[in-house]
Amino acid sequence: MSSTTLVRRTLWSEIWALLAVARKEWTIFRRYPSWVVAFIIWPVIFPMGYIFTAKALGGPDGSALAGFAN
Repeated sequence: MSSTTLVRRTLWSEIWALLAVARKEWTIFRRYPSWVVAFIIWPVIFPMGYIFTAKALGGPDGSALAGFAN
């Protein structure tokens, strides 16, 4: 029994899907301008939690920070 699919993946179909996703994201950015700010701020805020936790667990003089670096 041979396995067949209904959809043939081609370069053009991949590009078409990429353009559809880009159009969807652009529509969301235009519709909700505040989402652009969140899209820029969240990648900065999340790593800060890890950085501050490492500094807090490193002690007041930072002697344990070498252990976190390893």
